[in-house]
Amino acid sequence: MSGKRALTWKHPVTLSLAYRFVINAASPSHELVTGEYTEHKKADIYWGGRLYTNVPIISGNAVRRYVKEALRDIAVSKGLPLGGLCRRGIFTHWNTSRDMKEDVGTSDDFLEGLRKCVMEDVSGFMLAEGNRSVIRFSRLHVSMVKPVYEDLENASVYHIQFARHDVRRGAKGEAGEKLSGQQPFRVEHVSGRFAGVITLDAHLIGYDDIGYGGSEPKGYFISKKKVIERAEAVVKAISDGVYRRFGSMKARSLTVIAQDTAVLAVVKGVYTPPDPSLEGSSEKYVELVKKDLKAYTDLMGVDAHLIVVGGGCAGGSEGRVNISCFDTVPDAFQKAAEVVREYLKSAIPDEE
Repeated sequence: MSGKRALTWKHPVTLSLAYRFVINAASPSHELVTGEYTEHKKADIYWGGRLYTNVPIISGNAVRRYVKEALRDIAVSKGLPLGGLCRRGIFTHWNTSRDMKEDVGTSDDFLEGLRKCVMEDVSGFMLAEGNRSVIRFSRLHVSMVKPVYEDLENASVYHIQFARHDVRRGAKGEAGEKLSGQQPFRVEHVSGRFAGVITLDAHLIGYDDIGYGGSEPKGYFISKKKVIERAEAVVKAISDGVYRRFGSMKARSLTVIAQDTAVLAVVKGVYTPPDPSLEGSSEKYVELVKKDLKAYTDLMGVDAHLIVVGGGCAGGSEGRVNISCFDTVPDAFQKAAEVVREYLKSAIPDEE
């Protein structure tokens, strides 16, 4: 790449999504476990002045996996760089130098590896072996998915147990051993009205904040144009991952989602929206985010764009916050991608 890369940004750029939907899905947490014991995806959560125990949840790590699968497909279609393992849907996070070598062809040049794989750039990695420990923090942050508070009693996470057996009576294996039936396994099912939050530090994509390159100065290791291309891909992957890829076992239990509310905030700052599981109505939640985001932008002196699906949205502006309303999630994310691109253009200095 010609020119000198930017060493820092003029202002942060974060995208956040707060979503609420009704979901009926099989194994949304990718829990398909053999054996007599399967961990239920439940947690103790403090709400409304009391502690609720064994609340059914969906793993945030599973949501992250769905987004990464979507990012893999978008990267392939758009010609963005992907390592060999990531291209095959094997997301190792470079736990070992062997993983890194197999994925991108190098086990020592981390900057070159990150240039070759948008997945590790965005989702991070932790390589720890021998006396070497190298970490890249994820630019993508995902909450657990919790039931909406007022519908807590109607939320369910349960397991159906299956027991398959070898139908060939007296069958033997290659070594002459008697074949037995498979262990019982359990498939998780989730139903209810759930809510969660995802945030993306868009300005940190393509940025070396630790010093992987040794003598090479910290800063952006890819061009401004490529940072923007990667960021737009991740924004679209969040939409596809959350709204199109939830659940497994789809051959016999296709995931069904009914959209409730989606609130996206693109901010020239570091912003996380209020918990979308607490407010009863979608309208109240949208108003809460409006007030919270206006207060944040007034305090920090930065601009923001709020993009809403549902919740009785009315467009316009409030202080430094522009507000756009849409009827569909894809249209809302298309607008979010455009705003992220616009904000990143002003955030990252032009190369010399």
